[in-house]
Amino acid sequence: MKKKFPAIFSLTFFALVSLYFGLGGALNTEIYNQISAKYDFKDTIKAKDFETKVIYSNKAEMMLVKEYDKSKKIFPFIAALPDYIGYLLTACFFGMLGGIISILKGIALDKAKPEDSNYVSIPLLSFFTGLVILGLSYLVPTLLVEGSNKIKPITLLFFSLFAGMYSRHFYEFLTHVAQTKLFKNEKDKKDPE
Repeated sequence: MKKKFPAIFSLTFFALVSLYFGLGGALNTEIYNQISAKYDFKDTIKAKDFETKVIYSNKAEMMLVKEYDKSKKIFPFIAALPDYIGYLLTACFFGMLGGIISILKGIALDKAKPEDSNYVSIPLLSFFTGLVILGLSYLVPTLLVEGSNKIKPITLLFFSLFAGMYSRHFYEFLTHVAQTKLFKNEKDKKDPE
């Protein structure tokens, strides 16, 4: 049991931290997207909050402030986060959570011992896998679609989670693409004869 404790403690700690900061990072942008889907920020009709007696420029702004106020009770840091930091937190911490899931899958299904798992290095690798996913989320649409630079936080969240779960396969795939498509060796090129 003494050998298992550091592994179990580390995995639990990493999982809780990942959930907290990953969700908190996505929340800011997701709240704005949800409010934008229901209300028009360009509306010129003023809205009054009857509880606080505050008058807002429109209903969308009032609903946005109310949702942010509710969220700040659990995630006090979200009001100060720029979108790109929120995306960074979401991608990295959900990548880490994916790595933890892959370790737990090995423990539960493959009967691996927690103390024999890479309970620090896999979550850290998966954390940085989320960073790679964030970079690809900006890069790929920019290369493929002109004028497309809006990232959906929920899509980023799950893409990072899955990439973290399969980080070994993800890096093998990236290495293969880099070697065969981006950085071909000179001997791989055919001589025109």
